[in-house]
Amino acid sequence: QIRDSLTGLFNYQGLIQQLDGYYGQNIGIIVLDIKDLSKINELYGRIEGNNAINTIAHLLNTVVENGISCRLGNGEFVCVIPNQEKSADKILSIKKKICTKLKNLKKFQYELDIYTGYDFGCIGNKKHFEKLLNSAIGYKNSKKIRENKIQSTHIFSDEERQEISLVREILDDNLFKYHFQPIVNARTGEIYAYEALMRADIIPSLSPLKILKYAEYLERLYDVERSTFFNILNKLENENLLPEGKKIFINSIPGNLFQGEDAINIEQKIKQYAGTLVVELTEQAEISDEELARIKDVYESIGIETAVDDYGTGYSNVSNLLRYMPNYVKIDRLLLSKIQESPQKQHFVREIIEFAHDNNIKALAEGVETSEELQLVIHLGVD
Repeated sequence: QIRDSLTGLFNYQGLIQQLDGYYGQNIGIIVLDIKDLSKINELYGRIEGNNAINTIAHLLNTVVENGISCRLGNGEFVCVIPNQEKSADKILSIKKKICTKLKNLKKFQYELDIYTGYDFGCIGNKKHFEKLLNSAIGYKNSKKIRENKIQSTHIFSDEERQEISLVREILDDNLFKYHFQPIVNARTGEIYAYEALMRADIIPSLSPLKILKYAEYLERLYDVERSTFFNILNKLENENLLPEGKKIFINSIPGNLFQGEDAINIEQKIKQYAGTLVVELTEQAEISDEELARIKDVYESIGIETAVDDYGTGYSNVSNLLRYMPNYVKIDRLLLSKIQESPQKQHFVREIIEFAHDNNIKALAEGVETSEELQLVIHLGVD
């Protein structure tokens, strides 16, 4: 199947098949992502969300005449356009035309808008194309993150100011503790690995999400990353916590690369756990393709596997999974909660699992809490 069943556009497999005539040529790539599609589904219903997706697909069919349009998944699309001009002028013109036509639409009870990214260059093979595509996706995602940061900026209340003060104390004094959550093999029921979960070692406590939120505001995410790796690796080294043959998953914020002595010391410690350590990369992190490639090269060279966390919500999409190409994809618990009652969730999760397995990626189901959820995710094929 090379067509998307909802829109009729090519899916990613279909797009790759259509590229044969483009190799050796200059092309432009435009990536589009519907703003707040999850909110549209939540407020107006999934039928309206599908209407928004089909509207964008129809727009692309109208505007992109000499090229390939593809739906990557959910609300994300990509257009591949011949570009003999060897500049961004033609690509920017088409992107502007798409945005102008979208603004002139008056058929919705809400504002239908998109995030966009683009790049252009000559492609000699599939690998060249994927690099160009990832660059366009990275550009789109960085704009998305910046805009969301601006929208979330506000004046802090007294309670929030107290929480910021607590986070400063936690970061200054390394007041973290860790719990080790088992990851269970869906075939055998045996414990396959453990995920190290960060908690604040302070009273009153703060949730990890609040710690990350205020650490970002304080521009101290690097301190969270540094504490996480050093604390967990030191515990493994000094307390002999890890049962033999089990893996350990550590959360990482890849936009905060270790510097100087930290980088040297962390790499030396990590090498001790080659084949055992799995680093979870958060997609929300603003990171260039060059930085991501360097991180993956370092991990691969010393035998460290990677995972994408919380997949299926937020910034998650097929293109980002292609960009990270991890060893594991962790499907977000919001997609799994009461999944037995939702055919839509079942369909989406099945597609994620099939895509993962087709690309030699293990699929993990997070936050399964009932026997009904357990039976269904096993039936859908999670690892």
